[in-house]
Formats: sequence, structure tokens, C-alpha cells
Amino acid sequence: TSVPGEGSTFRFSLQNPAARTADGPTDALPAPRETELLVQLVTSDRAFSNQMRNMLESEGMEIINSSTIQGTATMAQRYQPNCIVLDADTIDHADQHIAGLQDHAETHKLPVVIITNDNSFWDEYCQPRYARLKRDFRKSTLIGTIRSTLAASMRGERKNPLGKRVLCVDDDKEILIFIKRCLSQEDLEVDSVESGAEAIEKANSQQYDTVLLDIAMPGLDGWETCRRIKSNPALAGIRVFMVTAKPVDMADERTREAQPDGVLYKPFRPEELLDLFRRLDPVSAGG
Repeated sequence: TSVPGEGSTFRFSLQNPAARTADGPTDALPAPRETELLVQLVTSDRAFSNQMRNMLESEGMEIINSSTIQGTATMAQRYQPNCIVLDADTIDHADQHIAGLQDHAETHKLPVVIITNDNSFWDEYCQPRYARLKRDFRKSTLIGTIRSTLAASMRGERKNPLGKRVLCVDDDKEILIFIKRCLSQEDLEVDSVESGAEAIEKANSQQYDTVLLDIAMPGLDGWETCRRIKSNPALAGIRVFMVTAKPVDMADERTREAQPDGVLYKPFRPEELLDLFRRLDPVSAGG
């Protein structure tokens, strides 16, 4: 983490030398996981904070915690977290926490995930760099939301959106039917194919805004399909979300080469899929 004019802080892990002998390791200690992201958690609920810490640290994320309005703004300015997760339903004056972030040039562009069941509160702050989670979220949904919000923030607002068309790619026909039924509620036009090769051909011949791409497919897998789509200048701006039942390491070389915009973890509920599209820009969310 870095603060202009003040310096930088570097964090790293070292393996315990006591666990090794001249012949090699004596204990089967897991290799330390590299910290990928710094997440600032804004909550006054200690039990919730511990729960979130356990979920995020297991995914290679480091957590800092704030609970006061001044503390939230000060910590965000000092540490420049990759993402802020705001527990809006339990923190006092959640709107003032957000206002404090928006009032400073160093923090007003930080992506924020708002945890709330209050629809009216979310409607007030719905914007491309913000995302919403309802309180009954699962770990996979939390991780996927953070990563897709980060991707949207890094991508920025697109000047020339491609439209409201979605391409679903999966060799499981039941999944394709399920996704199409869900997205029809959002006035989105959904096409589907069952292989990576078909996906590339379809993407090149049609105008799509978003691709939902299964990873484990015969032939051309999801990673290579994503890499080819994202590296094609003619498809600049198209968003690709990997759909998988297995954990995805965003620091992995294969993931960095593919450049996906986020991950949707199976099995997912209809509202989780819909929330993904509702937090994209208005063109992709039916208006």
C-alpha cells in the first residue's frame, strides 16, 4: 500500500525455517498464501467482522477495520485499500461514511461493496463503482462481488457500450436454460452456445455486452476462450465472467492472461445472477 509523499508499506510471508532439515521439510506445513488485495471493512459488529475476516483472509485478502465516520475516511486515505466493504445495516450513519469517502479526491473512486437489505438505501448509491450484497450472502457470492466490482472500477465507464445482448457458454444445456430464464426478467437478449470455439465465432459475428463463460468445457476451455475474446481489439469493452464451481485464484498466471472481469460461482441462485447484471452499467441492466 502506498501514500504519495509519505511512503509505502510492503507485506510478505516467510516459511518457518524450523520446519526444514538438511534432507527437506519435516512437517507438511502449507505454503504461505500471497496477499492479493487489501479490503477495508466498515462495521461495528465484532462477530460479523470476525466472520468476514475468516472468509476473506482464506482467499488471500488482508483486512483493515474501521467503525467511525472519521476513521473510515482517514484509513481509506492512508492505506488506499483495493475495495471497501460497508456493513450499512448495522453501522451508524452509513450515508455519512459514504459521503466521507466521496468528499476526498484520494478515495472517491474507490470501489465499494454495500451490504444491505434496504432497497431504498441501495437505490440512492447505485453506481458503476458500487455493488450490493444482501445479508444472506454466501462466501462465493462475497468473493465474486468484490472481484467483479474491482474489475468494473479498473475498467472505468465505457463510452461505447455494446448493447443489451448476453452470450452464455456452457456444455450443460440445463445451465443455459436456467440462465436464460433468469436474465429474461431484466429485458436482456440472451444467446447460448456449448463450446469455446462457437463462443469465439459468435462473439466475432454479433454485438455482445457480456459473456458468461464456463471454464470446464471439452476442446477449447474457458480460460483460452476468454483470453482470445479479451485480446481481440474488435471486441474491446466486452465483459467476460467465468462461471465455475471451483475456486479461482486471480493471481494465477493463467487467470491474469485471460483477463476475466469477474467470477460467478456455481451453484448460484437466480437473485445472485440478477444482482451481477444489476450492478453493471445501466445499458446492461435493462435501461
